[in-house]
Amino acid sequence: MQIELKINPSEFSPEIDFNSKTGILSISGRSMPEDVGIFFDPISDWVREYVNNASDTTEFRIFFEYYNSSTARRITEIIFDLESLLKKGKKVKVVWSYNSDDQIMKENGEEISSVVNLPFELLEV
Repeated sequence: MQIELKINPSEFSPEIDFNSKTGILSISGRSMPEDVGIFFDPISDWVREYVNNASDTTEFRIFFEYYNSSTARRITEIIFDLESLLKKGKKVKVVWSYNSDDQIMKENGEEISSVVNLPFELLEV
């Protein structure tokens, strides 16, 4: 398994900085890739591999300026994959950050937190 997964941001895709040693998985920026599968499939594959050999503590940090509905679906799927870590006795939480003036991103985080079974922190920045 790759220890790190790093993807530089573009105009249409977010920065990805996942590290299996530290257990910190970070995604930030704008996400509206033309083909969501081409962008997110390698990320989802990395997360599924990570779940098999995860750190004792995992923190999934999310900070979007904007994302489309396809991205929301893929992020939720990644969170569902991370839920299995709880069954393995690992600690895992999601930190959903949003700008203080961005009510929509706050509500998006609240909506996702309502459908997943992980500790979920909404963090105003």
